[in-house]
Amino acid sequence: MTLVISKESTANQGLTDGTPYVIVCDTIVPDSLQAETIPINVEAADSIIIEEDSIRVSPSAINASIFYDATDSMVFDAIEQKVRLYNNAIVKFEEMTLTAAYIEYSFADNLACAEAVPDSAGVLTGVPKFDDGEQDFSQENLCYNFRTGRGYSQTVVTQDGDAYVHSAIAKRQANEWVHIKDGKFTTCSHENPHFHFHITRGIIVPGEKIVTGPVYMKVRKVPMPLALPFGFFPNKKESSHGLILPGYGNGNRLGYFLKGLGYYIPISDYFDTKMLFDIYSRGSWSARNVTNYKWKYRFFGNLDISRMVTKTGFEELPTFSKTTDFFVKWNHTQDNKARPNTTFGISLNAGTSTNFQNNLSSSQQDLVSNTFTSSINWSKSWGGKHNLTLQGRHSQNTLTENVDILLPSLSYSRNR
Repeated sequence: MTLVISKESTANQGLTDGTPYVIVCDTIVPDSLQAETIPINVEAADSIIIEEDSIRVSPSAINASIFYDATDSMVFDAIEQKVRLYNNAIVKFEEMTLTAAYIEYSFADNLACAEAVPDSAGVLTGVPKFDDGEQDFSQENLCYNFRTGRGYSQTVVTQDGDAYVHSAIAKRQANEWVHIKDGKFTTCSHENPHFHFHITRGIIVPGEKIVTGPVYMKVRKVPMPLALPFGFFPNKKESSHGLILPGYGNGNRLGYFLKGLGYYIPISDYFDTKMLFDIYSRGSWSARNVTNYKWKYRFFGNLDISRMVTKTGFEELPTFSKTTDFFVKWNHTQDNKARPNTTFGISLNAGTSTNFQNNLSSSQQDLVSNTFTSSINWSKSWGGKHNLTLQGRHSQNTLTENVDILLPSLSYSRNR
């Protein structure tokens, strides 16, 4: 191969001061860094021409620049063609960013290896983090090839959308799929998840799905009697239909229960709804529908309708009782941008007086409240001085079972 350098090309490389440089293979390096080389005087380069056909590009070359930096030190190894970055090390390539306490990058292989460093107390600091814009990885150690797009890491926590996947070993392929072994799938963000599905092995398809082999459920370290020969977990960023996993517990006089079992349905970009069910071992049950809606710059709100059948005791005994409760909550608000100087809102709370005493899903505030109120409000102002308000109110006392309705209530005021 003939490589000839003209004066113009050397000027672009900053070699106009006449400093002797050498050519090793097809790389220009200072002669102080390489033995057995032939020096070239740049000042005598006028008679040299570049023949384009004679320049060959290495098959391992990449088409984009790589940025690397560290706050402590950077050590270059010209013989092994590596750079070692210490303390808050960072390597960037296109949309990919790798940070860690220590990173070693090989120019020959385009391979970056990162690892955490223990502090004086033995606690790992600077845990490697890899972010490619769509996925976020945290692991104890990591090796990633920027040319092939493949990587290998251990003790990995991957966040993909709202899901977290913990795995002992993870391998990232060139198509961005991630193969995992001995892992956990959960929506809990804690380092030690409160609940998870234990995965023997699986594949993460970013922004689409997670497919696994045999899988079973665990709460902390306690395995649950819920196991499947394989698992399929949708993980799309856009809204999609899906099953809502329930909680469980002991409701004392109502028996053991599964609470919050349901199904989510995205109706459109403006509406979504979910059906939730509570099931008790002694025959009680409840059904609930929650619908949310929002029309940008117009209005937003939610509607919550619930019904519960409570059974206590045994049907064969005279102490057996059965009650049926329902409750309706509706909150609707007009967007301030829809009609300037005009507001409109609805807050509806109505239902049976014993609803919250029997419903284990009730909040503490609902349990101690004995009065439910509803209101509808419309107001308008003119010129910042005149204000007109029209209201309707509803009040319900669960102790006296009295219901008061006031409609309409009209008021006018003028600012001084």
